[in-house]
Amino acid sequence: MRYKNEEACVDRVIALIGQMRANREEEGAPVWKNIPLAKEMLDILCNRLPLQKSQFIDATGIVVCCDAIFLEDLLEQRDVPRLCLEFLQLRKRAEEARTAEDDQYDQERFLGVAEADKLRKQLELYIDPKVDTDWWLDYTGGHLRFDPVERSPEWEANIYEVEKEVDRRMAGEPRCMGFCHAYWPVKRTVLAKHGIEWRSPSQMNPRVMFD
Repeated sequence: MRYKNEEACVDRVIALIGQMRANREEEGAPVWKNIPLAKEMLDILCNRLPLQKSQFIDATGIVVCCDAIFLEDLLEQRDVPRLCLEFLQLRKRAEEARTAEDDQYDQERFLGVAEADKLRKQLELYIDPKVDTDWWLDYTGGHLRFDPVERSPEWEANIYEVEKEVDRRMAGEPRCMGFCHAYWPVKRTVLAKHGIEWRSPSQMNPRVMFD
């Protein structure tokens, strides 16, 4: 998408982040709604590199936008790991492009270098089909087993439309204790329509009580 000037581009980025934050604050924190918004923001930010002095978004600004995705939990990383990796790759390019003329860091708004590298490695291992799911859980300190199909490109390509359809079907369903037991069967049904066979957390962890 093209914008008539740099100021309009910046305004759009600000609006996208604002809407993603609003979605995160909705009941149930439906950050799946942020997937198309994040893709649009990524496209805008990628087109800001290589940077020119006349542009409104400098390299530090790009890092700020990328880091917001992770520091503010604006995406579910395990649903869209490849998209998250694109943000981390862009972040690295922007970090390398920073000059003394760019805005300086307020460290509380940024991932540390080690933290960004750790996230990148975890996501790279997550999408690697040669890496065993249980090994990945041990590596990251996770406890609940999940269906390996969640790591697949097919899952990431379909999850937005799946969640959108599940949300439509469950409109008016109270998001209270026990909601997951109504949500998972509907999600399983919708995923099957997209050719994805999925086992829910309760199926993957039969000895665990979910509420």
